[in-house]
Amino acid sequence: MKIKKSRSVLGAVAVAATLFGSGALAACSSTNDPSNNSSTSASASAEGSQSSEAAATPEDAVFDGLRALAKKPATGAKGTLAVDSDGTKLDVEFTANGGGDFSETTLKMSIDADGSAINDISVDAITNKAGDTFYVKINDAQSLVDEFAKAAGAGDQAALFDPLVKKIDGKYIKISADEFGGVAGSASGDADAQKCIADLQAAMQDEAAVTEVVDAITKSGAMTAKEADSADVNGEDSQGYTITVDGDKAKEAGDTLKDSKIGKVFEGCDTDSSSSSSSSSDSSSDKPPTVTVYVGKDSKTLNRVTLSGDSDDSKVDLDVSLNFDEADIKEPASGDVVSLKDAIDSIQPGAYDSMMKNMES
Repeated sequence: MKIKKSRSVLGAVAVAATLFGSGALAACSSTNDPSNNSSTSASASAEGSQSSEAAATPEDAVFDGLRALAKKPATGAKGTLAVDSDGTKLDVEFTANGGGDFSETTLKMSIDADGSAINDISVDAITNKAGDTFYVKINDAQSLVDEFAKAAGAGDQAALFDPLVKKIDGKYIKISADEFGGVAGSASGDADAQKCIADLQAAMQDEAAVTEVVDAITKSGAMTAKEADSADVNGEDSQGYTITVDGDKAKEAGDTLKDSKIGKVFEGCDTDSSSSSSSSSDSSSDKPPTVTVYVGKDSKTLNRVTLSGDSDDSKVDLDVSLNFDEADIKEPASGDVVSLKDAIDSIQPGAYDSMMKNMES
């Protein structure tokens, strides 16, 4: 997978990453300093709420909410994702909690590919603060293996995975950052894309970098906002704002941001130069997604983002709300952990070494 790169793309990425990344990514990775986070959503941005004057415009309200979120990032997030594309449907429910030395993410997924459904996939993941160690537990692994085999038309071969199921049943699989690169690279076909995403996540947790992006977008006028309905977000009355992105002005913002921290990270990503020049025109044929953000009326902090997109062959709906309650997540006990090597080699001895060798080549 190559990442298309152009100034318009950079501008659009800057807008989207700012809306999503400054809170949701921080919440999921748990690299925040707990001393900098509040304990409740109502107090998440108490400093910001000291200025009780209403924002002059909807855009001001959104940008103020982003700045408040950059100063005191969320420690948790929950939401849903629904994708319907080319005959494949994916439904995901997720919850992320952190704020200390570890964060925990729970995923519940269902996949239906051309009528072959795999339901009730349940995964728990714990990540350390440095982001270099992952613990992943597949709940009810036997049922999942049976469903996968059935969906693949190989139900009689499910027994081949009995050693793996026995090895990981009720256990967390410990995965290092290097191992994750191998697994993710094998799954996506490009580990460099995974690194790019990780680098962008890290940059979006830098308050100065976020402020730099917000200022550039503000000056360019690439994003406009219009008041939408209010909603209760984790117990706080929050004002909604529908966001519109101007493609041409997003390009101007991209030009401005090319030397920013986030811009440099984006520029360093692997690119598909053959499609760069046409990426803007290609994407213009699709209807832009509807994005709505919510800002707490008391905290003045952005606390929810929804996105709905619909093109000729796909539909995406995303709803993420943030919370600011610190969770005391513990590292799994050694007796509840199995190494990735032992898990993979339980299927076929030597398979782990082959995977790592292929990653290095």
